[in-house]
Amino acid sequence: LYGKVASWYQENKDDQKVYMYDKTRYSAFAGTDLDIRLRERNIDTFHLAGVCTDICVLHTAVDAYDLNYRIVIHEQTVATLTQSGQNWALNHFENVLGAKVID
Repeated sequence: LYGKVASWYQENKDDQKVYMYDKTRYSAFAGTDLDIRLRERNIDTFHLAGVCTDICVLHTAVDAYDLNYRIVIHEQTVATLTQSGQNWALNHFENVLGAKVID
């Protein structure tokens, strides 16, 4: 974790609503109980931020889509290695997965 996210996590990590996963695959859902934890809390909308937009964020978004979550991508909080990859992924989120991309 870096910057503001790292600071926020340090301040809130003892809150029962805050949980950090060690991700071992591209998707945050793969090999974790993330879906179970979200459903236990009746969460139906999945907000995404992170790197790489066209790899890890994409795989997580596809899994969220397949699990019937609404998806929100925060454009200013995702990044990748190339502008073409960034543009492709943002277009895919919106036009294929039906995600809401927020500027």
